[in-house]
Amino acid sequence: DFAPLDETCACYACQNFSRAYISHLVRSQEILAYTLLSIHNITELIRFTQRIREAILSDRFATEFAHWLD
Repeated sequence: DFAPLDETCACYACQNFSRAYISHLVRSQEILAYTLLSIHNITELIRFTQRIREAILSDRFATEFAHWLD
């Protein structure tokens, strides 16, 4: 699979490396695999917390994230 990890993600890992290459790195136990996956995961976490912050500031948190509050 030569697609990025996430086609909507703008992180360095998604913009420069394919799933196939990252999978190869993981299977080969290369440190670069974990670096790239960490870059992607941190980017996703930042995007997620930005969405939460925007929802809180605009009083939409309860409606947008209600499924997590149950």
